[in-house]
Amino acid sequence: MLTTKLRNKTGLVVLALSKSLLLASIATASVLSTTDPTEITAFQSGRTVVEFDEIVIPAGPCFVELDRDTYASSGVEISARADGSDQTHVARLPACGHFGTTHTPLNIIGGGTAASSAGWRETVRFDFLEAATAIGAHSDASGSNTSLTAYRSNGTVIASVSGDQGTFLAIVEPDIAYALWEWNFDQSSSGFSLDNVTFSVAPSVPALSPLGGPALAALLLLSGAYRRPTKR
Repeated sequence: MLTTKLRNKTGLVVLALSKSLLLASIATASVLSTTDPTEITAFQSGRTVVEFDEIVIPAGPCFVELDRDTYASSGVEISARADGSDQTHVARLPACGHFGTTHTPLNIIGGGTAASSAGWRETVRFDFLEAATAIGAHSDASGSNTSLTAYRSNGTVIASVSGDQGTFLAIVEPDIAYALWEWNFDQSSSGFSLDNVTFSVAPSVPALSPLGGPALAALLLLSGAYRRPTKR
């Protein structure tokens, strides 16, 4: 049966993370944990969706390292570990395993590449070059229970949401500087992978010119909207 949780949270909310309970103050943050295709399509509409399928993986191992700045031109850098100090994988399916019906062939991401990493249980980190307003993705249907947490630039938690394997998790909230996708516990297999990473970045606002006042007055004068005071 499809399960859906879409809710607004205000005040102190207890957030379940992989190793502890985090008490955070969350103001009107919207989170999505769903397997409903209609809700997922609605969330993705008008946002950037990264499918990783244009990356060619050579014959041999079914995965390669994903360079952190591969999608920097789209506004996001993707890495592994909570501090972003490792690289994550991009893997080809079905050679590397099974993702589920929500997979868009061929590729997925996940895991860490350093010798000390926790393999496919490793955290995946998303850093936004401009403040993001939404982040979400599919987790694989034969993986683990995971959590998505969004943070401000000062490291404070904006919102967090968890879900079982095969769930689409998302957060909609302004001023997201970075987000972490973390493993909680194994279900069908060890670790997790992601596909269809979806996000939106707030449009940058151009700085006001120091000549803004005179320039505005000139425009008003030309338009006839500005008139000199009449002497009496």
